[in-house]
Amino acid sequence: MDFKHCSCSGKSLPRLIQPAIMAVLAREPLHGYRIAEALARDVALCDPSPDPSGIYRLLKNMERNGYVAGSRDDGRSGGPARRRYALTEKGAACLRMWLHTLRNYQNSIAALIAFLDKTMSGN
Repeated sequence: MDFKHCSCSGKSLPRLIQPAIMAVLAREPLHGYRIAEALARDVALCDPSPDPSGIYRLLKNMERNGYVAGSRDDGRSGGPARRRYALTEKGAACLRMWLHTLRNYQNSIAALIAFLDKTMSGN
């Protein structure tokens, strides 16, 4: 799989919400609103929590790229029909790449912080 143009390659880290959504969906398929709730509860990426409309736009883009699959849930419990999202095989591979990329960034940031601390202390 080619992730050259995917944000999981580390080319554009401002969208950390994508791997967070993928991690939520790795647990279980969910509706967009439930994804937003899980992000607000389990992931402290931003304050305030991501807005549901932005999450739906990202889900649509992730579906277009094959990272998630959406299916219609007819709302058997009496509620309205909703779209339920699940992580695909390609999405799981992308999520693994995200983890690798973020660990590399974490190590680089730790080294940069140590360098900056040393430089700023005059040693």
